[in-house]
Amino acid sequence: MTNVASNIIVTGARVFLAPVSSPAVLLPAPTVPVDGAWPTGWVSVGFTLEPTKLTYKFDVLQIFVEQSYSPIRRRRTKEEANVETVLAEHTAGNMALTMAGLATQTAAAGSVPGYETMSVGGDPNLPVYMVGIEGGYNDEASDFLPIRLFVWLATVSDGATLEYGKDKVAGLPLKLDALSDVARPRKQQLFSFQRVLGVATPPAPEPDP
Repeated sequence: MTNVASNIIVTGARVFLAPVSSPAVLLPAPTVPVDGAWPTGWVSVGFTLEPTKLTYKFDVLQIFVEQSYSPIRRRRTKEEANVETVLAEHTAGNMALTMAGLATQTAAAGSVPGYETMSVGGDPNLPVYMVGIEGGYNDEASDFLPIRLFVWLATVSDGATLEYGKDKVAGLPLKLDALSDVARPRKQQLFSFQRVLGVATPPAPEPDP
């Protein structure tokens, strides 16, 4: 395989969430540039303090027979995917996101200042989101092109820990565990990766009649 230096990727990432609703939220087209506007429904989680990680792992069943000391076949028996980062903006909305809670905002009125609150507890329901991650890279022609990951269904994993200290940013850990979208074909039910390989070539002009 040819050695291509531009295949070595170093990039920050933007993280987006979208509701799982009908009609379905559209994915950004490959023609949408890095840092471009995503379709209606996608909302950025804002600044992050740590790299965004997508982890995929699976359990394997090894099949042994009496005629061999080594396995003769392997099959996946369970698979998991999750996304992790740390939100930098310490807001009630972000806190509600990471803890599957409820955020409210009250506007200022008269002598009462505006304020926001977050509460959690007593509700077993976990909101379901679609997750989008976007980075970028320069190809061999120096064009800046997008890299995107899409997790079809996900819920927050297991809450978050708040930490306040005089020399540390009070970030909010965001952990999202994928669910299987069984409406999609096999091999496509957890997440998808997309890397744009080059800028679109404009159509050739039609010849004069």
